[in-house]
Formats: sequence, C-alpha cells, structure tokens
Amino acid sequence: MASNTRTRKRSKASAGQDLWGDAAEVPRAGMADALTLAKRRKRARMMVIVWPLLIPVVMASIVLQGNAAEDAGPVAAVATTDGRATAQEALLAWLGSDPAPLPGATILSWDGAKPVTVPALDATDTTTVAYKMEVNTFTLVGGDGQLFSTGVQVAFNPELGATVVGLPSLTPIAPSASSAEWSGVSLWPGLTTVTAPKSVEDAVTAWATAFTGADPAQLRLVTGDPAENFYMPLLGADSGKARTVEAAALSEVADLNLTPEQIVVRVELDVVWTSQVTDDGQEQPSPTPITYDLVVHGANTASPKIVAWGAAGLGPTLAPFSNAVIGRTIDVEALEATRAGADDPQGTSTGEDAAPEGETDKASEKDATPENTTDDGTGD
Repeated sequence: MASNTRTRKRSKASAGQDLWGDAAEVPRAGMADALTLAKRRKRARMMVIVWPLLIPVVMASIVLQGNAAEDAGPVAAVATTDGRATAQEALLAWLGSDPAPLPGATILSWDGAKPVTVPALDATDTTTVAYKMEVNTFTLVGGDGQLFSTGVQVAFNPELGATVVGLPSLTPIAPSASSAEWSGVSLWPGLTTVTAPKSVEDAVTAWATAFTGADPAQLRLVTGDPAENFYMPLLGADSGKARTVEAAALSEVADLNLTPEQIVVRVELDVVWTSQVTDDGQEQPSPTPITYDLVVHGANTASPKIVAWGAAGLGPTLAPFSNAVIGRTIDVEALEATRAGADDPQGTSTGEDAAPEGETDKASEKDATPENTTDDGTGD
C-alpha cells in the first residue's frame, strides 16, 4: 500500500509538470499586472506625442549654449589667480629695468588671466614637473599717456609655487573714439528726459549747501527722512555750488508737459576745500566738478526732497534714505578738529595757543630790560 501511494504522488507531480510544459506561455515571477501595463502604454503614447515637440527646443538650447560659450571667450576674468602676484612682481621689475622698456610706464589695471592647456604627463615620465600655466594680462599707461596691453606667462605647481616663463609682451591699444562720435548715449538708458522745475533747482542748491556744510541735522532735513537718522556731510569742504545738468523721470511719463513726482537729476558739484582757501585775496581757479546722481521725490510739488544721492549712473537704483547712517551718530565736530589737525600738523595756522603777532618780540624785549640783567650784562 505504501508503495502504491508513493507512486500516485509521483504521478500527480508528473502530471503537473506536463501541464505547464505544454502551455504556450507560463506565469513569470515579478510580472506586472494589467493596470501597470496600461499605465506604461499610456506613458509611451505621451512620449511619442511630446518628444517631436521637444526636439526643436533642445536643439535651440544647444546652439544658444554654444554661442554663449564662444562669445564668452576661453575663460572669464576672476578676482585673482595662482600666478597673478608673481606676474605683477615680474612686470614691475621689468618696467623698472635700465634702460626702461617703456619709459614712465605704470600698471593701470590687472585684466584677468587665461589658462594655457598643458598636455597630461606620460605615465613613464618621471622627470617633468606637473604644472598649470596661465597668461596674466595687464593694462599699462606710458609716460605720454598711451595705453598698452601686456601679457605675462606664468607656470604654477602647488608645491613649487609660481614662476614666470619668458618676458612680458607689449601691444598698443587703439585710442577710443572722440566724444563727438558717441551720439545717442543717454545718462540713464531707458528713462525719459524731463525738465527740472525751479523748485527742484532750489532743492538741489539746498542739498549742496547742507552736504558741504558740517551740520548733519540740516542735511537730514533736506532729505525729508522722518526717522532720526544721521547723515554724513562732506567734511573739509568750505563751500559748494551745484548745477543741474539733466533730469529724467523714474516712471513712465504720460504727459511731457507735467513734471513727474519722482525724478533723477545729474548734478555737477563745485567744491572749494578749506585747504584751498587763502587770505591773500587772490582769485582761486574754478574747482574741478564732482558728479552725483540725486533722487528727487515730490518733484512736482513746491518742496521737493533729495531722498538719496550716489555715483553718476546709479541714480535709478538708489533707494530713498539709503545714505542714512542707521542706529548711531557721529561726532562731526571731533572729526572736523581731527581733519584740521591733519591739514595743519604744526598748529601754526590759527588757534588759541598761537601768540598774537608781535607778542613774542615784546616778551624778548622784556627779558632784555635792565631789571632783568646783572652788572656784567648777562641775564639772571
């Protein structure tokens, strides 16, 4: 009986194996169900539809990136490089040679460095030092004002440092075109030029007086800053006179006959410094102008406010009251005293310690009077 039972079990197993063996397809482990297969087919159909639309976009992106890389040149300028200091030191030594390669020349600027491709060393080369190489570019100005470009080639190794390879070059730079050829250049590109009314002219004059004075409170009043902020005047100035060169609207202008509420003004400020003032009555030459951009709010009112000032060209970017010193005040009188001492370190110009004219001579005469001399004519 036991033997027959085992035979029947083997027969059932054999029958099962024969059943799957005759099937055209059999189940496989990990096979996706019908829902997953439907999702895959849907994604495939979407790719067939979308991909042809993406091809032009991808191709255009590749072309634009290639053009940008070509326009940018081989390398963008950086703040400094491994070889900059060595290159500049070698350039200074070269300019100081006797005879000088460029008489009276000085370094005007460092313009960046471009790497030089160095092939990888052969694995069997055990004598050549691994290094990077770059050419540092400088602008020179000659004694006669002519500009030159110079390049200094430098090799660099992290362990050995930097070394100059060869001598600097010298290439003349073509002069810029005359100002007459620069037609259509705007002080503030994109802004509409307007006429500054007299109220703005008066506000600019008040700003110049306060700015070249030593009264921070008066300068704050000119700005209209509602907070008790400190504003730093131009210390050391004896006087200042401003001229409005041009004005432009800081927003779209609907009617050119109306003054906008906010404008930017280009101002030339003539400053006479205290060190330039003389008591001999001689007429001083006209000061060299200093240029500012002033932001004016309330330009269409009777009392405009100069809410900010800064470098020429930056006017449209200046925020109101951005010149304020926040959270502290500065002792202007102490600064003025320090500045005056720097201008007159010997203290000979004015001051209480200086004796009036002729007083020293009187004191000397008093010392020489008979009461202060002995019989032998000498002093006590």
